[in-house]
Amino acid sequence: MRKLPLNWVMAPIGDLVLSCSQRRPADKEEFQYIDIASIDRDKKAITNPQHLLGKDAPSRARKQVQTGDVLVSMTRPNLNAVALVPESLDGQIASTGFDVLRASDLDPRWLYYVVRTQAFIDRMSELVQGALYPAVRSKDVRTYIVPIAPLQEQKRIADKLDAVLARVEACREHLDRVPTILKKFRQAVLGAATSGKLTEEWREANEVSPWRRTCLRDVSFLITKGASPKWQGISYVDAAAKGTLFVTSENVREMRLDISQPKYVASSFNKKQRRSILRRGDILTNIVGASIGRSAIFESNELANINQAVCLIRLKEDVNRRFVLYCLSAPDTLSYIHAEKVDVARANLSLEDVGNIPISIPSLMEQSEIVRRVEALFQYAERLEQRYVIAREQVERLTPAILAKAF
Repeated sequence: MRKLPLNWVMAPIGDLVLSCSQRRPADKEEFQYIDIASIDRDKKAITNPQHLLGKDAPSRARKQVQTGDVLVSMTRPNLNAVALVPESLDGQIASTGFDVLRASDLDPRWLYYVVRTQAFIDRMSELVQGALYPAVRSKDVRTYIVPIAPLQEQKRIADKLDAVLARVEACREHLDRVPTILKKFRQAVLGAATSGKLTEEWREANEVSPWRRTCLRDVSFLITKGASPKWQGISYVDAAAKGTLFVTSENVREMRLDISQPKYVASSFNKKQRRSILRRGDILTNIVGASIGRSAIFESNELANINQAVCLIRLKEDVNRRFVLYCLSAPDTLSYIHAEKVDVARANLSLEDVGNIPISIPSLMEQSEIVRRVEALFQYAERLEQRYVIAREQVERLTPAILAKAF
């Protein structure tokens, strides 16, 4: 064990806290109720207390709290739902699912930061009881041994942690904006690409034919959809049975196909659904449900078919399939699709609706230039996204490392 600094001691939490009272709120009493759902686990703060009348209070609403109390959720301690009670919630009621730690003769922030350390989380996780409702007991929390600095040193360390962790939280909040910024960037690129703005100067320097306004039907050789294997009396099979890869709307993500968890149907399905057998280069668009409008290109040579929620678009030879994919994924097109969808039990588009989707087509030469530019900009966004992921991981490691160093 590492040697403690001068004048530091070790003691169980139970020796450092006062007992807290419990009471049942009166029927007409208005109060703010703090349950586990009220805790923001990332910010370690109470962000969403409920406003209740006593007569509506759950049976667990019993623990009266005061400013500076440390709340430790005893349910699923690995999630570390802990918080420091602010002055605005003094005298309110918390759930019996919390152990309420009321500091005696020490800075309450000391306890607050102790119960946020990885060492505390790991120890409580080891003591969990129950499978359906994993939890620890108040006894488990209070027998945990913590280091105690002299009071003035506690305050200095807590002040430093307040300042440093506030900066970490600010950094996390800034990073959390990055995915939204990158999404908007990609949408802006697609909007510029499919409106002609992206290649405006290029067009002036090259003699190319003007853009023509048309619809998806006019540039497509085939627009169709699949069917449900169940309706056809066809069963799913495993990969070893050499069945047909079956693509559903779950596989069609935003501009990419995700076949990480493939499904297969008996090959007899293709005899009944010949038109929807996929070819390399086909564009797939979701036409049913919440993912309506998501499109991707089938890039495989594997024998595959689709279900009724996916539309197959097979293009004519005089259009670039990636350019058409960008058109289908552009903000204006998605707005059009969502305006045209029919809401019955679930949102859906008919094949006629898909064929009527308006698109503007430049020369094949300009389509290729647009695809080249979009891919370059998307690769740039992807590099930024990779840097974001690394930075986010580093920030997530900062708080545990800082707390470990503090204690």
